[in-house]
Amino acid sequence: MFPVNKIKHIFVMFALFMGVVTLPFAVHAEATPEQAMEMAKKAAQFVQDHGTEAATAEFNKAESEFIFDDLYVFVIDGDGVFLAHPIKPALVGKNMIDMKDVDGTPLIKLFTEVESEGWVEYKWPHPETKRVAPKKSYIVNIDGYILGVGAYYEE
Repeated sequence: MFPVNKIKHIFVMFALFMGVVTLPFAVHAEATPEQAMEMAKKAAQFVQDHGTEAATAEFNKAESEFIFDDLYVFVIDGDGVFLAHPIKPALVGKNMIDMKDVDGTPLIKLFTEVESEGWVEYKWPHPETKRVAPKKSYIVNIDGYILGVGAYYEE
């Protein structure tokens, strides 16, 4: 039989080992703008293949294939009404055309002005640090069905 001190020592060493092994997996990954663009293009292909109704349903799912690390697909219409937002579903159905970032950049209006596809840059509070940080969204406009994926980046 093991002495109690030996069992405690083994338990502590095991707990430390598990903490070191699992720590990298517990850290929230932050995706890159390139990954955001890739996801937006994949989402646009999904719209082309399945139609806007099926795409909107998929993009609104909390467990969507279009959520990865801190990336997700959002969708607005040409008037700035949210059709899909899996992270903040309360936005769906709301017209946010007048929403601005801390510098006064009318980001939703800028999203609606993208004619085909491209980047819109703005500043937004980082969900983890709560500090305002540069962010850009890759926007794809498919006949007024405007989808985007945003990523934080270093200036």
